[in-house]
This record gives sequence, C-alpha cells and structure tokens, in this order.
Amino acid sequence: MTHITVPLEELEGAARDLDNVLSLLENGTRELDLEQMLGNAPDVMGAARTFDRRWSDGRKQLIDEGKKIRDKIREVTGAFVDTDNHVAQALDQEKK
Repeated sequence: MTHITVPLEELEGAARDLDNVLSLLENGTRELDLEQMLGNAPDVMGAARTFDRRWSDGRKQLIDEGKKIRDKIREVTGAFVDTDNHVAQALDQEKK
C-alpha cells in the first residue's frame, strides 16, 4: 500500500500566516500625508503621488491574489481531510 503524507499542519499554518499578511496589507497601512512629509516640492510630490497610487493598486492586487491562494490552501486541506475520513470509514466498514 502506498503511503501519502500531507503536511496538514504546515498548510494550515501557511493559511494563518497569509491571513496575517493580508490583515497587515488591508489594515496596517494608513494614508500618507505627503505634503506634510515632503513639503512643497512639486517634482518630489508628483513622484511620491505616482508611487503611492501605484502601490495602492499593487496592494489591492496582492490582497486579492493572496485571498485566492489562502482559500485554495483551505480547500485543499479540507479535501485531504474529507478524503482521509472517507477512506477510514470505508476501511472500518470492511473490518466489520
């Protein structure tokens, strides 16, 4: 018989860690007051606003894709647990 080992604890830990990262991306940042930070230098302000806008777009993309990965990890973990439970039940039935 072939033995398949699925690292469920590691998968669940990865999903939890990803949740923490997503939480930081969603809630751990605040809008920057660029004028207060950089003063009134138009070229620097323009570059800072461009960076901030692009980072906001990138952060949203990271959050969206991170949630998809987290959900798939949980889906895979659930499928392995369900399969293991069904196989165990079938083996129990055969023993009776």
